[in-house]
Amino acid sequence: TIDLQWNAQEKSIHVNGQLFPLDDADETIYVVELQNNTKTVQIVPTDNLGKFTFTLLAPGTYDIILSGEQNEIAITGVELRF
Repeated sequence: TIDLQWNAQEKSIHVNGQLFPLDDADETIYVVELQNNTKTVQIVPTDNLGKFTFTLLAPGTYDIILSGEQNEIAITGVELRF
């Protein structure tokens, strides 16, 4: 399960997310990539609780790709706006 929340602050948008693994014993750190028009905007790791944050984003449509050791999750067409 993935939880995404975003908020607009002044002239930028911040996205906070958290990946909840199906297995509580899974402590895999994921790399989370944010893309706009197939161009990488930001790359961040999850922390030990599966949390990640993207900051200072412009409005637009983004793809979020979470990559772990054995799998990859893609969330496409995430529209961020004020």
